[in-house]
Parts: sequence; structure tokens; C-alpha cells
Amino acid sequence: MQFEQRMAWYALKPAGYQEAAFYQRYLLFYELFPGFAVGASLKAHAQVAQNLDLRLRYQRSFRR
Repeated sequence: MQFEQRMAWYALKPAGYQEAAFYQRYLLFYELFPGFAVGASLKAHAQVAQNLDLRLRYQRSFRR
């Protein structure tokens, strides 16, 4: 299980979209088998959650 937290700043955003200049994204992933994971992500502005999505992740290592 993997947890990630990201904080981002809006460089450009549509007029009237949000007052906040920053948002946070919280991600939770579960690795099904090496290289493949499923998870969910939540986007929030301060204490207000705005978007929840589901994700599939494929990660390939190029190390020898």
C-alpha cells in the first residue's frame, strides 16, 4: 500500500473557478503485482473535497 500527498499551485485557471491559489491531492495505491497498481485520488481545496477518481498505474523499471 502506498500513500502520496501533493500540493500544487494554479499557474493558470479559468475565471471564477476557485478562489484558492493552491490545492492538495491525496492518493492511495495498492500494488496488485509488480508494476501494476490500482488506487484512488482526492483533490481538495483547503477543507473542501472537490474530486474523487480511480486510477490504474503501470510502472516499468529500466534499471539493469
